[in-house]
Amino acid sequence: MKLRKILPLLVALFCAMTSFAQDARQILERVSAAMAELNHSGAEMTLDARIPILGTIHSRVWTLGDKQKTITQFGKKKQISWIDGQSVWDYDEKSRTVTIRTDTHSAPDNNVSLIEDVLSGYDISIKEERTDVWIIACRRSKSNKDKDAPKTMEFTVEKGSYKPVSMESRSTGLTYTLRYVKFGVSDKDVTFDPAECNGATIMDRRQ
Repeated sequence: MKLRKILPLLVALFCAMTSFAQDARQILERVSAAMAELNHSGAEMTLDARIPILGTIHSRVWTLGDKQKTITQFGKKKQISWIDGQSVWDYDEKSRTVTIRTDTHSAPDNNVSLIEDVLSGYDISIKEERTDVWIIACRRSKSNKDKDAPKTMEFTVEKGSYKPVSMESRSTGLTYTLRYVKFGVSDKDVTFDPAECNGATIMDRRQ
């Protein structure tokens, strides 16, 4: 094929690619919109916290509205917690006790607010683009006065759906990795179930 025939095809391909091109900020804005639509259905995810010297704390988390269930494994110790916005149930496998207390903390942050915080307080760029995902790098901007915010964050975003596949944040030696994200959680998944506590003694300390 002669160059005069190839050139129009290359120009057309370039124009098509340019029309679909997006920058990192636009991608995260679409992630935020996708999360807002999915938020009502709840989410399930794995969260690993790597702490210097101590090691890694592994957690599996289910969230639905104000309710949350967390299974945490640290070494040989396993703990299950349930939160419904009013009460907290903590099951300690070693002592075989469930302690119920009043929830004095606010409801867990959702993923939408996290993305919005990143959009307003971080310098964002595309670190890598693959056939199925984008990897978005975020570095805390100099104008961000929240010193508790992670210094760097990295999002892996699924193309097409704009769903987050994973997220990693680093700050002062601590590394948090969120992965294996699934959407669609039932009320049963986040409601306290004594059957999961192996006949543990229940102590109600709510006032």
